[in-house]
Amino acid sequence: MRSKIRYGAPVFAFVCFAIALFFKTALVGYTMTAIVLFTAGLVLLLYFALGILVRKNRKYAKTLRLMLTLILAAGLAYFAVVEYIIVKNSVTEAESADYLIVLGAGVDGTVPSLSLRDRLEAAYEYLNKHPDTVAVVSGGQGEYEEITEAECMFLWLTQRGIAPERIIKEERARSTSENIVFSMELISADSRTSSPAIAVLTAEYHLYRAKETARREGFLNPLGVAAKTSLPVLKINYFIREAFAVTAMWLGIN
Repeated sequence: MRSKIRYGAPVFAFVCFAIALFFKTALVGYTMTAIVLFTAGLVLLLYFALGILVRKNRKYAKTLRLMLTLILAAGLAYFAVVEYIIVKNSVTEAESADYLIVLGAGVDGTVPSLSLRDRLEAAYEYLNKHPDTVAVVSGGQGEYEEITEAECMFLWLTQRGIAPERIIKEERARSTSENIVFSMELISADSRTSSPAIAVLTAEYHLYRAKETARREGFLNPLGVAAKTSLPVLKINYFIREAFAVTAMWLGIN
């Protein structure tokens, strides 16, 4: 029994490494899941090594293990708080908007990626439910994209019956901040009301950061419209990744 307990940590660590390798190499879009699993494996190995030192009566080992435990506990507590904020803001608000800013995502040549299609489905549903709303589809052209994200969204929506005059294309943005800033410029030029109500549509995990970016750019009360991520495991991956993106935003890194 003692041997199993002693070597359980490295066994679980290498299981984490193997699963992390699978997520990184065999699947697309799961890099953050791979990083988390790899980190978990390293932590398990570190605890295992410190446990050996404790059994050998190394005076500093217990202190190091306590410090590691406290750091992990603080990190997990912080992560839980950030995720609570992200999850709390990941739902659609009921109010109707004059303008709906649809944030772009990847385009596979000329076809919307799965993430972008999730957003388009939500935009299509919202525009049908609110026939007076004008959409601003926002997104520039990436390195491997044959058309801009805005053009891809425009084509997808108009092919499904949304009137072209209800869609404004913003084709320069390459970041969330630029999505908001450039879209607001177009809305100001097009504004059909003196104080238009504006909603931001993006993936549910990204909604808090998008709304907070809009606030920082001067829009005091942006509404949120959540696009549900189709794949459950991918959704978890993105929610984990978003905690780091939100932290970077708070620190002013992006």
